[in-house]
Amino acid sequence: MSTLDISGLVESTNNLTNTVMGKMAQIDSKLNQANSHYQQLMDSIQSDFPFYALTRNQQLKFADEFSPQGDLTHPDGFMLRNSKVVVELFETVVRSQEPAERSLEQKALFNDVLGTTPKHMYTDFNIIKITFNDPVDLSSNYSIFQGPMNRLTALTHGAFIKVLLGECAFGHSRTKRVPNDGKWHEMIEHRDMASNLSAAYEHGPHIAGVFGTQILVALPATVAGKVPVGRWGYFNKPVFKIESDPQPKVITE
Repeated sequence: MSTLDISGLVESTNNLTNTVMGKMAQIDSKLNQANSHYQQLMDSIQSDFPFYALTRNQQLKFADEFSPQGDLTHPDGFMLRNSKVVVELFETVVRSQEPAERSLEQKALFNDVLGTTPKHMYTDFNIIKITFNDPVDLSSNYSIFQGPMNRLTALTHGAFIKVLLGECAFGHSRTKRVPNDGKWHEMIEHRDMASNLSAAYEHGPHIAGVFGTQILVALPATVAGKVPVGRWGYFNKPVFKIESDPQPKVITE
């Protein structure tokens, strides 16, 4: 075989290789587009599902009251991961009040997350202040949480958080940092359905801080379904029960 024949063969092989590589790139691109469209479709479908709270006491009541008496360490239903985390009642937001009469912090909360201060809401709720007093790293120094909860469905951890001092992170892996900019922020983390039964439970929502951090928190919860960003709020916790037909009365004479 002559040098010219070999050169032509090499050129043909290179052209074929380039053609195959180009086709593979097109296939990869189409697959990525299909995956993206599928995820968008699933997110759209899930966003239309009715959301309900898996955790309890999103209103952050203490001893079943908005203004409790005595020393209480944390809101009902929640646990403290670290005993040196201090939780205090900051103030209560009432469901109906003239916007101008609401406190400065309430106005800040509503304006930061809603863009306006409402007169009426669905329910009263508390704002709590959390102080982190243990010098451990951010991944270990998290505060109030609930669980375990069933993770055989997609979940959303969420809360409204304002950093007063220090560094705060939100979510299962504590990678979502809450900006320390003097504003309230809607913090949302989506968790997919567990891939196997050994991982079919969840704790949350996780709120962590470094030593000396102080934050304000409102309406924390873990909710079934993927709540879209910008839609966080109060979610009902339904009571599931078995309903049975009434038994016929037996008439005796």
